Amino acid sequence: MRPQCILGLIKSGELMVVKEEVSMPNVTTCARCGYICSQKICKACLLLEGLNTGRTDIGIRRKPKELPKADDVSSGQCGGACSCESNVKIEF
Repeated sequence: MRPQCILGLIKSGELMVVKEEVSMPNVTTCARCGYICSQKICKACLLLEGLNTGRTDIGIRRKPKELPKADDVSSGQCGGACSCESNVKIEF
């Protein structure tokens, strides 16, 4: 790479000015890992959560997708027509 290109990049970077009407994001720390970010939870933690829970689009989508909610988890039955509803033992 030519030295003139490097010096040209440095000079153009020094001349850049942020307009006053543009608001810069507030810098905070991630609630989980403590890394610097502009949101409550950093993108790396969101992607890890998505991989661990099987929802791989959790860190990519702009709006979170509504997940289907279980009707009654406390009963221990799924509510369908399967063998868990009736106490039938299946032998193999």
